[in-house]
Amino acid sequence: MLQKYVLAHQLRHAIDYWSMPHFLLGTLIALIGLVFGLPAGLFFFVTLVIAVLWEIIEMRLRIREAKVNVASDIIMPLFAYVLTLWLTTSQAMQQEQLVALLSVTIITYALFNYAAWRARFNRDPDFLG
Repeated sequence: MLQKYVLAHQLRHAIDYWSMPHFLLGTLIALIGLVFGLPAGLFFFVTLVIAVLWEIIEMRLRIREAKVNVASDIIMPLFAYVLTLWLTTSQAMQQEQLVALLSVTIITYALFNYAAWRARFNRDPDFLG
């Protein structure tokens, strides 16, 4: 029983309102690579570097997060990157479809980040990290 409580507690701290921007980052980078025909392995590494830098910036801004959330914030874009590559290549999407998907992802990413930062500046307790 105690183990279930501990796991539920850790999961609650691993995924928060900031998880969606982290996830969308991986999707965005994968789609940029696909649209411009860039090497997938290199862009996976780029995704990792950006995710780690994002967490370093959050630490510098003194945004306090549980350690499991920091790990989740790094794993989330990597998972999204792989998932996006798998879904788009398994569907043999045309260039026009990839560009449209990239456009929608850019808009969604911008909106989620705007909402998250606005909530943070308005001191919404769910977005304070």
